Amino acid sequence: MSFILSDSEYLAAKRDLTKLSSQVIKQSQKYKRDGISRKERKRLMTPDMRKLKTARKDLAVYEQLKEGKLPKLFEFVGLGQQLVCLRIAHGLSQVDLAALLGEEARKIQSDEQTAYQNVTVAYMQRVMGALNAKARLSAKPPKKKR
Repeated sequence: MSFILSDSEYLAAKRDLTKLSSQVIKQSQKYKRDGISRKERKRLMTPDMRKLKTARKDLAVYEQLKEGKLPKLFEFVGLGQQLVCLRIAHGLSQVDLAALLGEEARKIQSDEQTAYQNVTVAYMQRVMGALNAKARLSAKPPKKKR
């Protein structure tokens, strides 16, 4: 899943989806005119249909975030994406978050592109504070061997 980070990316993704949908319909009609069987058309169209499904899902996730609906917290490695989700759900742009943090917008854009993988813990805490977020870690001890 490619993660939509901003309204401009969302609009571009919507345009791309419309274009891809149109191309898929035209290609399917061409295959049908060329006498290609339904089963073979389905096989040939599978990659494009996957792209359509993924694009629709990406758009739906962004739309839900804009409505303030957050996905359930996923694994720790997804914390950076969770922060992007929080920013969007709070109705903040990357520029807004940068202003809250006293950073340049291009830093936030870069951090989000890498899902905050290259930042310090202290910086991550500042971002979480700006988004009024708290992280909770739970772990289970390993089972004892008998």
